[in-house]
Amino acid sequence: MGDFGLGVQVTLWGMGLVFLTLILVAIIIWALDRIFRPKPASEEEKEDEDEAVAAVEAPEVVAPQASLANEAAAIAVALALEMQRTVKQPAAKAAQPFFVPKTDEEIMGEVVTVITTNPGPAVWKSYGRLRSTI
Repeated sequence: MGDFGLGVQVTLWGMGLVFLTLILVAIIIWALDRIFRPKPASEEEKEDEDEAVAAVEAPEVVAPQASLANEAAAIAVALALEMQRTVKQPAAKAAQPFFVPKTDEEIMGEVVTVITTNPGPAVWKSYGRLRSTI
């Protein structure tokens, strides 16, 4: 029971230190954010920024019919371009990495060595170990 208690104690100390470190890092990040946060602009600069934002965000009033006609034209152009692309280029055959040939003549590729055997002294030592355990 002494080993179990020691294991629990070490685990609690370790987890406590990890969480304490995480809390410390969070506090440091918070403090650095407060220190290096950009200063608020003066009142005049705020008014100029508000006017610029309002000018940019103000949408133009467009007749709904013109908007729908433009959207329909864009869709028609996209469809026509897609049809041209598919008609000009026939569908390419997909690569089949796991293609199983029907006969031995259809096997394509090169011979790859999977394992090499070096008939050195280590091979004989391993053989002797295997023979002694049988």
